[in-house]
Amino acid sequence: MTATVTGVASLPGRLLELARERPAAVAMRHKVRGVWREWTWAEYADWVARAAAGLRALGVGPGDRVAVHSENRPEWVVADLAAQGIGAQTMGVYPTSPAAEVAFLLRHSRASVLIAEDEEQFDKAVAVRDELPDLRHIVLIDPKGVRVADHGGVLTFADLTASGERADFERDVAALDPASTAILVYTSGTTGPPKGAMISHANLVAAGSTFIEALGAAEDDEVLSYLPLCHIAERLLTVIDGVWAGLVVNFGEGGPAFPQDLREVQPTVFLGVPRVWEKLMAGVEIRMADASRVKRAVYRACLRRGRRIAPRRMNEATTFADRVVLACMELLVFRALREKLGMSRVRTAVSGAAPIAPQVLEFLWAIGIPVREGYGQTENTAICTLTPVGDVRLGAVGTPLPASRSALPTTARS
Repeated sequence: MTATVTGVASLPGRLLELARERPAAVAMRHKVRGVWREWTWAEYADWVARAAAGLRALGVGPGDRVAVHSENRPEWVVADLAAQGIGAQTMGVYPTSPAAEVAFLLRHSRASVLIAEDEEQFDKAVAVRDELPDLRHIVLIDPKGVRVADHGGVLTFADLTASGERADFERDVAALDPASTAILVYTSGTTGPPKGAMISHANLVAAGSTFIEALGAAEDDEVLSYLPLCHIAERLLTVIDGVWAGLVVNFGEGGPAFPQDLREVQPTVFLGVPRVWEKLMAGVEIRMADASRVKRAVYRACLRRGRRIAPRRMNEATTFADRVVLACMELLVFRALREKLGMSRVRTAVSGAAPIAPQVLEFLWAIGIPVREGYGQTENTAICTLTPVGDVRLGAVGTPLPASRSALPTTARS
């Protein structure tokens, strides 16, 4: 069933609603050293409320900026929603950003608090801290290797979230102005230095409701958070859609472990940039080249037939004969292949951020991965167009999404 929400004016408000309606349902999972840990919606909301209390204790209030410099993990989204809930604004920094770029983003955004993942990111901030008069506090998620007591204005994320009541957070969330800025998302700066798009609570709600309606996302859907969360595309799926639709968001170990994360999660909704889809296709081709002669011949025969049927699958125009052939190919090759790729359960797959090669899209449809293309910008909260179901066309990015204009930001920093 598609998730529908009425009467909620912000993502923190929706989080609190889910904590009341589905307190024991799983909201997030995180894999650390090979072990998955789960959080329910009630635990998620309580964690965010404690983080909000910690930020208030550091002097963070409406209009202040909180920066997050970390790989994808639960603390990232907890900090994001906590800051939003008290009227502050969250700004993400790419984990790979060098110290000079960190300095520019923190200075330009006038961030008063930086939430850094570990010693590596902490060292970058320390190296440029003298250039950042607005930065008052650094919060370390993983303090291993850092003597926190030796640095003024530094505390751990565990200390930040040590106490706090959900009722206090609920009062702050109820007082939010939907038109006020919720997050800053910095663009790539192709016409100069990066610029921060100021996206309001109303923008986030519009993006969530519009995109989820287009995807048909449901409460039992699962996603894998792996693209950088400081990019609007992953923010849309992990935070905006994750909370608005009540999806289960999985944080794997990332990096080299990404293929294994994908196989373990088997997401039902998956967003990939073209490079991700290209690597999936290349991996299959490499494995098939090393397979036995019989397996290679069966795979190539099925793929040829699958490619011929793909255009009709894209337009929901398969014949009875097509469906019989597809069923046989599923048993012979494609079902096991998708499971190895981590795509055995995928119901909705989207490619965005750059054009995808037609031959890659055709390959994915041939093996049963229904990828649709979308287009968006940071300034419109990553939603603009999406390929409609039953009208997938090679080289096209679909049609305008309903109400996508309502997701435009109120203003932007220059």
